[in-house]
Amino acid sequence: MKMLNLDTQNLLNTILASLQESYQNSPVQEGVKEVGENIYVVLVVTMLVWLGLFVYMLMMDKRVKNVEGQIEKLTK
Repeated sequence: MKMLNLDTQNLLNTILASLQESYQNSPVQEGVKEVGENIYVVLVVTMLVWLGLFVYMLMMDKRVKNVEGQIEKLTK
């Protein structure tokens, strides 16, 4: 019974080693590396968009306060 378990374990180890080796040499792995390198570009662009939205909202807030002040002066 132990011999069967040892053979099964050896078979699984061989299969896993073969899969790992074929994955490391596959074009899929190269594509993953390219995506990993480009993710920083995506992050920078996303952060710039959020920064732009934040600045735009601050400018709109300033304009709204200005208009509210003008309205308040006219109603007094």
